[in-house]
Amino acid sequence: MMPLMRSIVACLGEDEVRYVYTQDLEAERQALGWGDTAKPRWALDARQQPDEARQWLENCPYLMSGYRDFDLFERRVRRKLLTFYSGERWFKPLPVFRGRISLPGWLRLLSPRYFHMAYRMRRLLCGKNPFYYLPDGIWAARDMMRIMNVLKGNLLPLDVTVSRIPGGVLQNHGKVIDSIRLWGYFAESASGGKTGVQSQAATHPLKVLWVGRLLGLKRVDVLLRAVCAYRHKNKGVPEMILDVYGDGPAEMALKDMAIGCGEVIRFHHSVAMGEVQKLMQEHDVYVFTSNAYEGWGMVVSEALEAGMHVLGTYEAGSSATILNEDDLFHAGDWKRLQFLLERCLDEKRHGILKGQGIGEWSAEKAADRLMTLINDVRK
Repeated sequence: MMPLMRSIVACLGEDEVRYVYTQDLEAERQALGWGDTAKPRWALDARQQPDEARQWLENCPYLMSGYRDFDLFERRVRRKLLTFYSGERWFKPLPVFRGRISLPGWLRLLSPRYFHMAYRMRRLLCGKNPFYYLPDGIWAARDMMRIMNVLKGNLLPLDVTVSRIPGGVLQNHGKVIDSIRLWGYFAESASGGKTGVQSQAATHPLKVLWVGRLLGLKRVDVLLRAVCAYRHKNKGVPEMILDVYGDGPAEMALKDMAIGCGEVIRFHHSVAMGEVQKLMQEHDVYVFTSNAYEGWGMVVSEALEAGMHVLGTYEAGSSATILNEDDLFHAGDWKRLQFLLERCLDEKRHGILKGQGIGEWSAEKAADRLMTLINDVRK
């Protein structure tokens, strides 16, 4: 949230903005360089300054919350105060039998508590309430549209289209749903970074990067299969090198998978965030392999900001929302991923491989669009 908040502060001024937080950053992320060394004066710790925090939350004319505080939302709506709730998917798949099987996420509505929460959400979004949902990605938008339909007794299949920019308008069967506007997370703007992949001579291999926690939902195994398959097909001088940076419970299984392709797949321990940016400058392609359990995936935005060419899955939030169809593959489809990597290699050989760029998904443009939406609603 901090890159977006800094952009909003730049628009409105420090006296007009407060960022209220309720918990500290995880120690593991702090060790990797996440977070600011000094807290800005507009950041407010609700535990240390509860009265001031409550005063801002209850009375500020415009609130954007990443926390589902329905009591607060309903109080503000009754007072006609503009409120935005921003959140990830409500219907992520349900893992059962230790993740061996996934059930549809909408089954959560069978829980009375979850159903009541969904009912309150739908009631806030209906009518002319000054309340908006900012879904983090197209899957989150579809989930909320399903809630709106099901609780109205409409069980027809969704036909959702959305303008894929921050604040983009959602339509279902051609009907505009004004109270739901596409959203996401936003990375720091690249400072002095490259604007596109710096393709080297054709004799240099395609340098592929993956960074993160080595977890099952990240599906790094798919990337290993794709790179190994290409290596087995092309036995000469390595034309594709994969660097994997990270630690986690899936590490040993992934290293076992890579046996036999050791010269083109290199494993490294986790590095600090500042080092990740440097790595992105040194590689050509970032591959985002996560499945539907990944709500967003900030690394896609970071790689795009760094000028990399990014490939990603249909199932994860950020890649499905930001990337074009030509750069997407289904989670688990290593053959499609192999094809995309070979396309990137061919483009590098011809000197035409380039990064897609962050486009409309920068923190600065998101802040501008949020200000525009606020002004439109106010009028």
